Amino acid sequence: MYYKRILLKDIIHPYEEINAVLNANLTGDKFRRCSGHEAIDEINGIYSKINMILDKKSAGLESESDR
Repeated sequence: MYYKRILLKDIIHPYEEINAVLNANLTGDKFRRCSGHEAIDEINGIYSKINMILDKKSAGLESESDR
């Protein structure tokens, strides 16, 4: 039971969160970002990097539409 909880918390849930965020972005939701305060530091680091990439993409799209 302990290993199942660790597997869910450290691997499955972060994978599902990343998948949901990327799918939302691909379908036009430019505001959805990764979140997960219960995730381990390594996963939070990955979340931060994904969020930075999406922020840069969103900022680039906004500046292009201003032209």
